[in-house]
Amino acid sequence: MSSKQMWLTATGKSIRRCAKAKQQQQQEQQQKQQQQQQQQQQQQQQQQQQQPQRQQQQRQRQHQQQQQQQQQQQNDRNYAAKLCREPKLKGTTLHGKAVEAK
Repeated sequence: MSSKQMWLTATGKSIRRCAKAKQQQQQEQQQKQQQQQQQQQQQQQQQQQQQPQRQQQQRQRQHQQQQQQQQQQQNDRNYAAKLCREPKLKGTTLHGKAVEAK
């Protein structure tokens, strides 16, 4: 085998090794990209599932606050009506001021 043939053979093997390594590197990159895409899809799905749940909880809190406000207003009205019906009572107002009997 001449030196030229030996050089060509060695060069061919080297080129094949480089090509194989490059192909393997590309496959690894593709796998990484696929994994990242899958993770992103999973995160998006989780966010989409959690969003309606958060909205529902927010609606429930708002409804509960409205009910509490309405109950407090009703309590205030009842107390005010009681004070109006019984003007001769001694005591304090809602703000702690003394009320004198008439």
